[in-house]
Amino acid sequence: MENLQEYKQTHLIESARINLACDYLVHEFRKIFRSITYQKAYDVIKHLAPNSKSDDVTIRDFWNLFCSLSAGWRLKELHNIVTAENIVWEKQEIPIQFLEPGTPLGWMKGINPYNFRKVVHYLQDNKEKLPEWIKNNEEKRGNRAEGDENDPIIVIKKNDIFKVEDGNSRLKRKIENWVNEGKVTSPPLITAWVGDSKGKPKNSWKPTSSLMFLKHVYPKKRCCPNIESVLKEASPLALLEYQKRVKQNCEE
Repeated sequence: MENLQEYKQTHLIESARINLACDYLVHEFRKIFRSITYQKAYDVIKHLAPNSKSDDVTIRDFWNLFCSLSAGWRLKELHNIVTAENIVWEKQEIPIQFLEPGTPLGWMKGINPYNFRKVVHYLQDNKEKLPEWIKNNEEKRGNRAEGDENDPIIVIKKNDIFKVEDGNSRLKRKIENWVNEGKVTSPPLITAWVGDSKGKPKNSWKPTSSLMFLKHVYPKKRCCPNIESVLKEASPLALLEYQKRVKQNCEE
C-alpha cells in the first residue's frame, strides 16, 4: 500500500470543527443520559476529540461517532457541512430575527416564504393560543436534560440570513417565549455555530460504514466508472478513507 496522507494533515483536526462536533455530541448524548450535566458530558466527549498529534484511528473514530449520532440516529447529514473543507466555522451570538428555519416546525410551516415580521404578526394574532402552545412544548420537553435548550445550534450563513441546519425547535421556542412575554426586550440572541460557506460543501468526511457498504454493492462492470474515481470526484477524503480502511481490509 502506497504512503497515504495522514488525517492530522487535513482540516479534520481544525479546532472549530472539533468544538462544534463536541457541542453537538453532548446535546444528543444528553437526550439519552438526561441526568448528566452539560459540563460532565462535555468533558467525556472532549476526551475523545482528536488534535494535531492524533493518529488516524482516533480521528476516524471521532468523526464516525459524529456521523453515527447525526446521520445514523437523527437522520441529519450534518457531516457534509461540518467537515466540508470550504466551510469555515465560528461560534457567534445571533439575533433571532436573522435566523431562518431549515425545517419549519408547527405553525412555521404556514409562513412560506419565511419572514420574521410575518412570524411575529402571526403569533400576536394568535396570542390567546400561544400559552397553550408553549405549555405543550414544555410537556414534550419534560424528559429532556436540564438546560439543553441553550445548547448551540448549527447554521449556514447565506448573505444576511442564517439558515438553521440543527436547532429548529430551539429557535421556535425562543421566538414563542419572546412574543408571549410581550416583546419587552430586543429580540433575544441564540448561540450558534455559524458556517461561512464558499459554495457547495467540498471534501467532506463520509462514514466508513457507508464506504464499506458501497464496496459491496458497487457494480464491477467495465461500463461503470472505477469506484475510486467516483469517490475522488465526490470527496478526496472519502477516497482516502476508502484506500486506508476499506480497500486495505479487503486485500488483507
